[in-house]
Parts: sequence; structure tokens; C-alpha cells
Amino acid sequence: MKSRDVKTALYKEAASVTKALANPHRLEILDLLAQGAVSVEYIAEQTRMPVANASQHLQVLRKAGIAVVERRGKYSFYRLAGRQVYDVWHSLRNLGFAQNRQAQELLDSYHRERTDLRILPAREFAQKLGNEKLIILDVRPDEEYQISHIRGAISMQADRIHDYLETVPDGAEIVAYCRGPMCMMADTVVQQLNQRGHQAWRLDIGVAECAYYGIAVDHDPEQGCLESPASSELNDQQSAMPAQVTSVAADAAPTESFLQQNKTIDQHNNMENVMEHTILVLGGGIGGLCAARELSAQLGNEDDARVARILVFEKEQKSTYSPSLTWLMVGKRKEWQIERELSSTSGAGIEFIFGQIEHVDPAELTVTSAGTTYKGTHMVVSLGVQQVIEQKLDTFGHNFYTIDGAKNFHDNLIHYKGGNLVVMVSSLPYKSPVAPYEAAMLLDSYLREHDIRDASTITLVTPEDEPMPFAGDEVTRNIVELMKERGITYLPGHHFSSASEGKLTFTTSDGNTAEVPFDLLAFTPKHEAPQVIREAGLTGESGWVEVDRQSLKTGFENVYAIGDITTIPLDGNEKLPKAGVFAQFQAHIVAHHITRGIYGKTPEKVFDAEGNYILDLGDGKARKVGGNFYDDEVNINNAGVMTQWMKQLQEKSWFAKNF
Repeated sequence: MKSRDVKTALYKEAASVTKALANPHRLEILDLLAQGAVSVEYIAEQTRMPVANASQHLQVLRKAGIAVVERRGKYSFYRLAGRQVYDVWHSLRNLGFAQNRQAQELLDSYHRERTDLRILPAREFAQKLGNEKLIILDVRPDEEYQISHIRGAISMQADRIHDYLETVPDGAEIVAYCRGPMCMMADTVVQQLNQRGHQAWRLDIGVAECAYYGIAVDHDPEQGCLESPASSELNDQQSAMPAQVTSVAADAAPTESFLQQNKTIDQHNNMENVMEHTILVLGGGIGGLCAARELSAQLGNEDDARVARILVFEKEQKSTYSPSLTWLMVGKRKEWQIERELSSTSGAGIEFIFGQIEHVDPAELTVTSAGTTYKGTHMVVSLGVQQVIEQKLDTFGHNFYTIDGAKNFHDNLIHYKGGNLVVMVSSLPYKSPVAPYEAAMLLDSYLREHDIRDASTITLVTPEDEPMPFAGDEVTRNIVELMKERGITYLPGHHFSSASEGKLTFTTSDGNTAEVPFDLLAFTPKHEAPQVIREAGLTGESGWVEVDRQSLKTGFENVYAIGDITTIPLDGNEKLPKAGVFAQFQAHIVAHHITRGIYGKTPEKVFDAEGNYILDLGDGKARKVGGNFYDDEVNINNAGVMTQWMKQLQEKSWFAKNF
């Protein structure tokens, strides 16, 4: 091996250590491990991280040789690999404060805001040792005090300080300490003491740093705490102090209560077991993307500490924000404004598998795409609907539920000079139930802006008996009145039969035949569950995936479904509308249930069908339809500019959060 290659390899190995340290969570863990050997659960509790996430960080530290794990019977304890590790962190932290002005200013500002908080440098503290009036308080959790503490210190947490105040003798000099300069637990105690008229200081170091100042520490070597080679002179001074606590014997075993606090669940003991979770998300639309990001966040995934793999299967490279398609068809948006590259989405642990899904086995939790089969532990089905064009409708009109169809409609609209303009719902059910009505309203506004409204008719034809029947009588009545005010002809109960050049044929609800002429046609396609999902046995008699309406679980273990592909019954014969807003809320609930299951906890949240969607009326105004669809408490607000702004904000917020 050439010397240059050896040199490069050595630098690479050295960099792997510094990379392991380049994470704020892991640096906080170092401070904890410097107190002594503790478990992953204790670390998670103290750092407020999920247990699995803390375990991931510990594995990174182990791999870099910074931390080691020990098995003591059925318990696992993590500790620093040696004094040298802490020395590096100590020097790195001091360098950061010396060279990073922002860090120092942050700490200085924190101290200035607390006028009754006095800081005692370690060297001044060392000079006070041996003073009979000196009282040392260790405010760390009692578990850490049992491992090691400054000789003569009393264990005193903030929640016990009120009782202790009554016993403090007059003239006492009180010094409180915690884990080090970046730990704030001692601050509260010192402030309370000073507010009560005592002389109290916060020590600017922790137990692990006592070695640098020759301050003696009592410790249990079996607990993995750092040795403190204190100078004999200062050791003698401290030994002369009145004994306030009994030193921990070198061969003492950890107490049962401490072991219970630090016990480690087997599933978190090794990297492989934590990493066994692979969640397969079928579909990268609004629901699927939201589910993937929520899973990443709720599980606690980080770029270099991943709890689970989240595989998103999607045939398209780009994501389209479908609520904006009606704006595209009237020229209020361009294509590039409503689509983004899926590969640019953010979220740790999320991987995209682009290509056609060829096979799904919900019983085995497998998905096959482009000839490769992927095995998961959980599955979220969010493939939306399969759009089917019947009777060669795309020969005569434009499917405005696709980005190409909406764009092509607009290309024809700009040359439109008048005639019969038709918006047709070709079949039931269909997603985005507000879209056809919004399209008709926006077209009315467009024609008036271009002074061709008087030369045009707008007709909305649908097999529904009334607009959005699932929303209740008030909403239905308001939508009908809006169309009447705009001069939009509304033809409910018309079931599409056939199309020809300039003419649509329908069968009405009373069995008659009706013909509707058109010069420009926008239509919704037939919607059905994707074939691969039907073949997988995931659909029920309805033709859609039937789920528990609160948990979104399917009939298969660890398989959930959300969004347009599902059918959820409401009161009567109505179904929950297939709307993106519900897919987003459902994604949150499914992520919650999966996360709680992985961590062995009972889910606390359910899907309650609370949501709203906005009907853009054109002319810069909109109305909001929303409420609780399970409780049949749905209403529609008055038209306003603020509601229209809200719709624009929803679009901007979607892109800002996800890309």
C-alpha cells in the first residue's frame, strides 16, 4: 500500500471520529456518559429523545470508539470509552466558546437575564474547600449522584429545595453544581437560595471536570465514571471537611431502584434490532408524502440516526399539488408553480423507489417494483385513484384532474370567443368534490374578465342529485344559490352515456335521455382503485379499501390505508369525501399509530373526520366548507378575501413544508 494511500486512509479514520461528534444530541449524550454508566432509556429520558433515537446515537458513538456498552446480568450500561474521550469533548467545548462569539454571547445573555444567579469559577471553588461554612449541593438526578459526586456534596434536586431551605444555617456559603457549564439544573436552586437571602453560587464545572482542578470525587468505579487524579493537597483539604454523606464504596453494587431506572428493553440493545423497522408507503401524492414525513418526525429519524427506513413507492418523478389544478386551467398558475421534484423532499430516512408497482402482498408486507421485491414491517397504502377515460372523452374534452389536461384546457380557453362551456362529472365517486364547482365559478370569473360572459353559457352536469350531498343541506343549498347567482346552468342526476364531437349524451335519474352541446369541455374521469390494489385483495365490496374509520387499519396486520383509495361510511348512505385535506389528517393518525406500536405504547389519537376545504369563487373571494363530517356538523362561511388568501397560503405552506 502506497504511503499516500495510508495517509489518506488515516485521515479518513480520524474524520470518522470527528463526524460522530458533529451532532448536538450526541454531545449532550457525552455530558451524560461523563457522569457514569447509564442506559439508553435513562439517556432518552434526560435528553427528551425517543428511546430508539437515543439508541441510534449511541450506536454511532460506539462505532467511532467513543462509547462502550457493558452487560451486567440482564442490564446494559453505556459509558465513555475512557478519560481521553472526555478530554477531547472538554477541549472542543472550550474551543467553541473561545472562538464562537455567538455561543459565548448566548450564554452571557442567559446569565445577564438572571441577576440573582452568581457563577463561581472552579479555581475559586477549590480555594473554598475546607471552609466549615461551605455547603455543596449536587442538583443532578439522584441516580447520577449515586455514581459519583464531589466529596462532601449533598444530593439536592430543585423540587426538594423548599424543605431544605429551613435547615440552612446562617452565614453558610452554598455552591450548587450539575453536569457542567451547559447544564442549567443548578440555576433554579441558586436563584431560589439567593432570593431567600442566602449566599449561593453556581459552580461552572461538573463532576467530570474536577480532575482538571484537583477537586476530589467519591465514585463507584464499577459504574464507569471518570477517574479524577486530584492533587494530594486539595484532597487533604476536602478530607478534613465534615462528612455530609457517606462515600460510595468502590465495590458497591448499584441499588435496585437505580437498576430499575436504567434497565434496557432488549429491542434497543443493538443496532440491527432497532433498524429492523421498514415502512412501505405506497404512493407519493399528498397523503403518502405527508405520511412519510410524519413517520420520519414522529419516529425521531435524523440524518445520521435513523430509527426506521421509510420507502415511498411512486411512479412519477414529480409531485403535483392537485388543489391548484383549477387555477392552472384558468391561467392563474403555471405548471412549474404547482409541481416539484419528489427527490427534493425533506425528511430523514425517507427513500423514494420510482417505478410502476407490479405486485403488493399485504399479508407478507411486500411490494414489488421494477422487478425488485421490498419487505417491510408496516405498510401505508396511499395510491389514490386510478383515472379511467371512458367513451374516448379525452378526444373531445380535457381531463382537468391531470396537469396536462388542465394545461391543455387553458391553451384552448385563451382562444375561446364564446359558445357553450361545459364542466362534467363523468361518474361517482370522484375525488376533490369541490373541484367541478370551483372550476365553474372560476370560468365564470374568467369569462367576465375577458368580456365574453354574455356570449357564453356555463353548464355543470353531474350524476349527483345535489352538490356535495355529504356536507348537508345548508352547504348544498348555498352551492346551488351561488351557481344560480352566476348564471351557471346546473344539471344534477345526469349519468354520462356517450360523447361525440360537440355533444354529450346522458341518462337522467328518471330514465330519460338528455343531450348537452359543448364548444369547450372540462371533465372528471372515472375513478377506481388501482388494479394492483384490487389484485392484492385489499378492496372490499365497494371496490375501495375499507378501513376502520378511527385507526385507518385495513383487515391485514400492520397495513393501513389513507386518502382517496379508501371508503369510509358516514351517517345514512353517504361516504367521507375523497379530499386531500382528509388524507393529510389521516397521515398524521397513521404515523401516530405506527410510531406508538413500534415503541410498545397504546395509540392515543384517532381520526375524527374534522376538516375543511376552500371553494374559490373567483374575483378574489372564496368560501370555506368544513366541520366534523362524522358528526354531520358541516357548514359554509360567507364569501371573503381572507378565505381566498387562506387557500393561497395552504398551497405555499405545502411546498414550504415538503420541498
